[in-house]
Amino acid sequence: MCAPDYFDVVYEINPWMNVANKPDKRLALEQWERLRWTYVDLGAEVELVEPVPNQPDMVFTANAGLVCGKKFIPSRFKFKERQGEEPAFIKWFAERGYEIVELPPGLVFEGEADRILRHGKILVANGFRTDEAVAYEVGRLLGVDILRLKLVDPRFYHLDTCLAYFEEGDTILCHPGAFDEESREKIKKEFPRVIEAEEDEALKYVCNAINVGRTIVMNAGCPKAQAALEAAGYRTVALDMSEYMKSGGSIKCLTLRLE
Repeated sequence: MCAPDYFDVVYEINPWMNVANKPDKRLALEQWERLRWTYVDLGAEVELVEPVPNQPDMVFTANAGLVCGKKFIPSRFKFKERQGEEPAFIKWFAERGYEIVELPPGLVFEGEADRILRHGKILVANGFRTDEAVAYEVGRLLGVDILRLKLVDPRFYHLDTCLAYFEEGDTILCHPGAFDEESREKIKKEFPRVIEAEEDEALKYVCNAINVGRTIVMNAGCPKAQAALEAAGYRTVALDMSEYMKSGGSIKCLTLRLE
């Protein structure tokens, strides 16, 4: 995670951002701290990346890159507004002994936000912020199988805004309307349990969730998905992340899982 020292909405690079709708920075810090200590209370270890001035979206560490074992593929951000984050994340991982594996020049890739790792297979999404060719390159560089998905709704511009995978229980929570028909069929075929989020809760970023064991940390205000997850045997912790949604992010966006 990365503390929200410089978090703000000062540009518009996704449909959620509006420079006239500024986050309350005091509340944003409270929400971030609540998320951080929720992880700790659940038994997770949280490592922190030092925030960099003039990088207001660096708080969304899921975009930093892709972590697989001790390899790190850094992101290549589509928009210049976020490209200043790249050196800081590369430095952080290099100092901790990760092998930095670079994609070929010219490709756009926005990290774990557009990929899910499942049993040695990686789901990679394209459509808005990651190039289609990245799926092939990630598979080649890491020696893993790839399941490619396509996003079609600009409100769900990253995979983690519309799909969450919970290892414990091998379960998917997703909003089908965010994907093309072929991708929806792939998801149904690949996963034994798919819980579908309706549009109203998907727009509250219910799919931008993460699990710690059998506990799912998710956005508040999504009772239908919460009930479905609990019926599937999960415990849920619902948090209000209103200030980060003003920037098009939430719980999973604020978290890069280290494996």
